Amino acid sequence: KGFEEYGHLSKEKGQALWKLIEPFAAYGFNKAHAASYGKVAYQTAYMKANHTVEYMSALLTADAGDTEKISILVAECVRLGIPVLPPDVNESGAVFTAVKAPQEEISTDSDGNGNTASDYSNSKTAQKNDYAKGKAIRFGLSSIKNFGEGIAHTILEERTSNGTYKNISDFLSRVGTSTQTKIDTDTETKPTKGKRFPHSSTSLNRKSLESLIKAGALDNFGERGLLLANIEPMLTFHREVTAEAPQDSLFGALSIPLVFKPPLPADNVTLTKKLEWEKELLGIYISGHPLDAHKQTTAKSKLTIKQILTEPQPGLPIILPALVTEVRVIITKGGEKMAFVRFEDKSGNIEGVVFPKLFKKHSEIISSGVCMLVKGHVSNRNGEITLAIEEIKAL
Repeated sequence: KGFEEYGHLSKEKGQALWKLIEPFAAYGFNKAHAASYGKVAYQTAYMKANHTVEYMSALLTADAGDTEKISILVAECVRLGIPVLPPDVNESGAVFTAVKAPQEEISTDSDGNGNTASDYSNSKTAQKNDYAKGKAIRFGLSSIKNFGEGIAHTILEERTSNGTYKNISDFLSRVGTSTQTKIDTDTETKPTKGKRFPHSSTSLNRKSLESLIKAGALDNFGERGLLLANIEPMLTFHREVTAEAPQDSLFGALSIPLVFKPPLPADNVTLTKKLEWEKELLGIYISGHPLDAHKQTTAKSKLTIKQILTEPQPGLPIILPALVTEVRVIITKGGEKMAFVRFEDKSGNIEGVVFPKLFKKHSEIISSGVCMLVKGHVSNRNGEITLAIEEIKAL
């Protein structure tokens, strides 16, 4: 045949070929995807079962910045008995990492179904996973809000080059200096000779130091309240010891030791305040949860928000201890106030509707940060599972 006729099919052959393609299109594409996703599902299930902590660390890193997803993943870590620890300048990486768990940090919190970490550690599944090896997940420095990546990498690079930070003096002296210049402030010794580098965008400033303190990254060097009260003297000390010409500074004289001693006393920060800071800077509570103060009430609850969302039953009556995290007040067409309230427990969060009559009765206690007992029923509003609130009581 001629070149112009090459590849041409007769109408009969074309129709016969199409009859072969048409039924394949109904299942071939989906079958290929099913095989691919089936393989990925098997791989991820294997990783979660056999390298649980590393797998959960990777998931947390992938969803960093999404507070809702992070909360769900941390709740899953609690269910598996994996401690999730606050950031630490001596142990954190840039992102979530698997670390050795301090014995006192191994969680015994309930997963909301009455099961504790010790229950899981005694199960056949837990005996094979990383929890049984005493591992935990540590928040990364880059996960702290209002904390620049530049200073995070500076802290990590200095630690990699010259070892862990011994105390607050050592930390303030080394961050922002040349990696070739190391000052031993473990004891009251004089500075070693070496060139100091001037400040750059990767140096400590008030904002970054405050974020480190509030997030718990410096807990090993002092109580948060004490460190925060002395933030100005700490910054002055840092500027002096990292100056380009230390011999001209207050601390440049050889007779003055490079040791920072907090000059201002301060009371310890309350757990409530710690939790507030952690929620602000990390997106979740690490040191505990506001509902922990009401364990007698929460222990009686048979439902969690996660259960309500994963197994929705519109009309199901509920009595739920929860924390108010957001309140949005609107005016109805009749000129009355009502509110859409975001409730949270350790397993997740859900929106609830407080209608005008109830809102008028309890408006003074419906505010962010309040723990309360909520009575109502599950509702499906515009395709979204919510709670219709019938009564509330502050805990």
